[in-house]
Amino acid sequence: MNPLPAASFAMRPLGAVVGAVARRRRRNARPSVRLSERVVSVGNIVAGGVGKTPMVAYLVRMLREDGRRVGVVTGAYGARPTRRRTSAGRAFRCDIVRGADLPADAVARVGDETVMLAAELGDVPVAGGRPKARAAEWLSTHETLDFIVVDDGFQHHALARDVNIVLLDAQAPFDNGRVLPAGRLRESPAALRGADAIVVTGDQRAPAEWVTCSDVLAPGVTVLTAEHVAVRGRDHPSGSAVALTDLAGLAALGVCGLGAPASFRRTLQQLGADADMMAYPDHHAYTSNDFRRIYERAGGRRVLTTAKDATKWMGRAKFAYTVIDVELRVNDPDALLACATAASDIRGPL
Repeated sequence: MNPLPAASFAMRPLGAVVGAVARRRRRNARPSVRLSERVVSVGNIVAGGVGKTPMVAYLVRMLREDGRRVGVVTGAYGARPTRRRTSAGRAFRCDIVRGADLPADAVARVGDETVMLAAELGDVPVAGGRPKARAAEWLSTHETLDFIVVDDGFQHHALARDVNIVLLDAQAPFDNGRVLPAGRLRESPAALRGADAIVVTGDQRAPAEWVTCSDVLAPGVTVLTAEHVAVRGRDHPSGSAVALTDLAGLAALGVCGLGAPASFRRTLQQLGADADMMAYPDHHAYTSNDFRRIYERAGGRRVLTTAKDATKWMGRAKFAYTVIDVELRVNDPDALLACATAASDIRGPL
């Protein structure tokens, strides 16, 4: 017997409890923080990587091109932002960073995804903190903004949101259909009724059970598709650009610490690289021993990694490596922008 399905089956009772708690939290949600800015959440219902952070970057760029002032909130996962208190004495942690002046200890303070977003978005203020509702409030207080985009905010009920964009993986939109810890669902697919738009990411040739979202689980919700596209390569430590076409047929070692490492593997396959893979846990804190193992495993082959991982490699990895920058592209960007901005000039927080 395969031990993983057996373990999943054994965890079903606990998964049922977790699912019931999640349903009650969503049903009884009473946001404690309401902001004057329009708040857009980018989230999911399955634990792990599905492209939330690239979607945040994509959406921010769209809104800025539309003339909007935008800030971002992340959870600063694995980091320790500055401890602060609200006027009512409630404790929270938060720091605001920008790509133009990232401090040397930025990853330790606000986390890898926060640094990656800040570096990509230039002068956009990115607040890394928790709880996210207080981080969003801090950002609102210290910046003049029209929109605040929250990375991974669908289950964060303390913050009132105007728009919920939910991402699903085309390969396995609901994993095995079971809630944590029996599966990877954070909550039941019925929660998709709370979405304003569903974006299906990944290989569109994959099984199409996600289509049920539009006609059964979430009738009337806008359903879009998106794909991850490699847009550039960057050599380190030289900083020189690498033509992606040069990776075709190249013997390489791919290294990543992502929630969905298979997505990086697919990217390297699409580029034609002959890549062996080393996958670490999501948000992995690389050590000197990790770098030694990577160097030895590479055995002279080029090392390829992600922009997220590179935030923790810079100045520490003693070997040359190439960062593959990947963007998420939506099939109908106008529909996504319309969803995010609909009546934004007259509609207050929900």
